[in-house]
Amino acid sequence: MIKSIQVSHHKFIFISIFFLMLVFSSGIYAKDSLNVMSKCDDEYEMSCDIYSSAGNNVKKVLEKVKSPVINKVNDNFFHIKTSCGSPCQIHFFINEYGGDFTDEYIVLNKKNYCLIESDSEKKFIYARILFGGKKEVLINLRDKEYNVLPSKLNYYSDFNEMSFFDENNNLHLIANDYGKILVNKVVKNPCKSK
Repeated sequence: MIKSIQVSHHKFIFISIFFLMLVFSSGIYAKDSLNVMSKCDDEYEMSCDIYSSAGNNVKKVLEKVKSPVINKVNDNFFHIKTSCGSPCQIHFFINEYGGDFTDEYIVLNKKNYCLIESDSEKKFIYARILFGGKKEVLINLRDKEYNVLPSKLNYYSDFNEMSFFDENNNLHLIANDYGKILVNKVVKNPCKSK
């Protein structure tokens, strides 16, 4: 009986040690998730610094931005929107390797990081892959069909409220003016070849 208890006790110790080794080794090799946070000087968020951290590595990625809104897209990708006046907004995108931004954001496909943005000065709407993709012209806003757009200085504001990507990565580019649809165009997979 005593021998039986000793054998059971040794099995228990062996299993416990094996289990602890599994737990500690999984912690050693676990990938550190990216986190992004803001630290503001006051409750009005008029001057905020944005920090990213992964494991023990913390770095300041943006300085003195106004009213940041931080959205986690996935474990290693964040979208940060900051104000630069009305209707001005700047959109920053941070992943574990670096950052990207646009000041004329329309919509982002979160599956393949296809960004749709405008250039109101040049009067174009572009598609590009975040973090290094080449801009491809989707739409020339000088074409007659776009003369109905009310915004001549900030075209993105006509499109960013209702535009979206569907489950097949097709862009539904929709411009509206106080709920009235002005443009409704479908662009098949705008970042497919990029």
